[in-house]
Amino acid sequence: MNDKRFSLFDAVTWAVRSFLDNFRLFGGALLAVMGLFLVGIALLLLISRFTFFLHQAPDMRNFLWQFKLSGVLQPRTTEVHVPLVTGFGFFIFMGSLALVSLLSMGYAKICLLFQSGVQEIPFQTLFSCWRQIVTCMVAILFFALLVLLGFSLLIIPGIYLLLRLCFFKYLIVDTNAGILESLSKSYKMTAGYEWELLAMLVLTLFVGSFVPLWPAIELMYVYAYRKISSAIAA
Repeated sequence: MNDKRFSLFDAVTWAVRSFLDNFRLFGGALLAVMGLFLVGIALLLLISRFTFFLHQAPDMRNFLWQFKLSGVLQPRTTEVHVPLVTGFGFFIFMGSLALVSLLSMGYAKICLLFQSGVQEIPFQTLFSCWRQIVTCMVAILFFALLVLLGFSLLIIPGIYLLLRLCFFKYLIVDTNAGILESLSKSYKMTAGYEWELLAMLVLTLFVGSFVPLWPAIELMYVYAYRKISSAIAA
C-alpha cells in the first residue's frame, strides 16, 4: 500500500509554489469569485427588500401567499423578516447554489488544467462548466445531506464521509461523472487514504480562514486527486 501514498508535504509545497508563481492567474480568479459573491449578496438584499414591499401591497398578498414556502409564513401574518419566508427565497437559494456550483467547478477546472501542464488558461474557463451546474448542485446537496447525517451519528462518521466524498466535484469536472457516480467514485478512490486526507482537512481548517490562501488549498486538493487517480490507474 505504501507505493500508493502521496506526500502531504509535496502537495502543500507544490500548491503554494504554484499559487505564488502564477499569482496573476489564481489571484485574478480569487478576485473574480469574491466580486461575484459580493454582487450576489447585494442582489439578495435588494430582492429581500423588494419582496418586503410587494408583500405590503394588498393586491399582491394572495400572489405571494401562493409562492410561500410551506410552513414558513404563519396564518394571518403578512410581515416579512428575511428573504427565505416566501417562495422567492427558494429561487434566491437555488440561484446562489447555482452560482457557487458554477464558480467552484470553474476554478477546479483551472486548477486541473494547470496541474496537467496547461500554461495558457483563458479567464473564461471560470464559467466554462455551466452545462454541469445541475449535476453539481444536486451532488452538493447529496454530499451535504450525507455528511450532516454522519455528523448526527456522533460526529466521527460525518468526518469520515467528508474525507471519502471530497473529490466528487473534481470527478464531475474532470470525467463528466454523474451525481451518484461522482460520489461513489470518490468514495472508492479514497479508500486507504483516510489519514492523508484527514491531515489535509486539518490543514484546511487551520489556514482556510485566510481568504488569500483559498486558491492554494484548492490546488492542494487537485494535486492529491491527480496523484490518487494516477495510482489507481497504474
